[in-house]
Amino acid sequence: MKKIAIRTLYKNNYGSSLQAYALISLIKKQGFIPIIIEEKSNGLEKCVRKGFRGINFILTGLFHKDVFEQYKKIKTANKTLPQKTLKLFNDFYVSNFKIENMTYSQLKKIAKSDEYYAFVCGSDQIWGVSGPYISPINFLQFAPKYKRITYAPSFGVSNIPKYRQKTIKRYLKDFNNISIREYEGARIIKELTGKDAFVALDPTLLMEKNFWLKVAEKNNINKPYILCYFLNEPSSKAIEYVKMVKNELQFDVLFLPYSYSQLQDLGEQIEVSPFGFLDLINHAAFMLTDSFHGMAFAINFNVPFFIFERQYGHNFNQSSRIFSLLKITKLQDRWIDENRVFNKDMLNMDFSEANYLLQIERQKSYDYLMNSIKSIGAQK
Repeated sequence: MKKIAIRTLYKNNYGSSLQAYALISLIKKQGFIPIIIEEKSNGLEKCVRKGFRGINFILTGLFHKDVFEQYKKIKTANKTLPQKTLKLFNDFYVSNFKIENMTYSQLKKIAKSDEYYAFVCGSDQIWGVSGPYISPINFLQFAPKYKRITYAPSFGVSNIPKYRQKTIKRYLKDFNNISIREYEGARIIKELTGKDAFVALDPTLLMEKNFWLKVAEKNNINKPYILCYFLNEPSSKAIEYVKMVKNELQFDVLFLPYSYSQLQDLGEQIEVSPFGFLDLINHAAFMLTDSFHGMAFAINFNVPFFIFERQYGHNFNQSSRIFSLLKITKLQDRWIDENRVFNKDMLNMDFSEANYLLQIERQKSYDYLMNSIKSIGAQK
């Protein structure tokens, strides 16, 4: 069987890990061997690439002072998962992913071979612009143009900084077909390149609930609970809502992945694997989150939820992906902003219309991915 290489984000994050698992599962189903590719550098190539990136970062920062400030904020905001959770993630990768580390020159070589049928970039924020360097590997610049596939990558932001636009435009121009995960991303691509981008569902949403429940790991929590999943420190508004939901439902609060002091006073931290994460959401009575994927699984599993703006450690607001999915499913009322007043009727949700709309988009996105794979054979 031929291989399809995937360039994506997957490490130490439940949503990232599970979106990669979903895409791998779909590619396997088509009779290919899915490989996640990681970049490595050796010897002279390592020195050259590291030096180039450093110089690029410094020069960009000299003309755009906010670059250094953004980088500092990102580094400061980085958090470490508990050791048990990190091990659960690592065990998940070992059991479910085939990962190959290659230098840029090695990638160029294998990309030309018949061994690799195609190269996919996406999903998740593989096209993110908040870091110090925009990697050409994330845009598949090493691969022949006809072998490149985009599936629901994300910029993660509503606007590309001016000092990044020229690079992004250059990297996008050689894609025949482009998909993106958010409507704002489609607008950005149109403005930069004049091309129309297909807005595709995140891979986790290509899979229906039953697929996920077959692989979910039972947590054996024999009590009703409210689930809190905050990737950044929850806002005062979010904590206010956690307290009110707890008061109304009179259930215990479980939270993950990080131990925030505000949540410690309200509930109990739990550590689970990515497959355990699925079971945890499925059996929650209610979910409060600032995570796109937390929200996505809540919608897919029909678990009532509230979604809050993340308190990012940098100035790049990344809520556009959340708004896109809420718009697709017509669940915009689940977004809680600072002015939203709580009432207990908000705890009830009807997912009938959301399920119907999601199924339509699921089929469109599935067709896009399958047609993208098939079109490579036609171009050879």
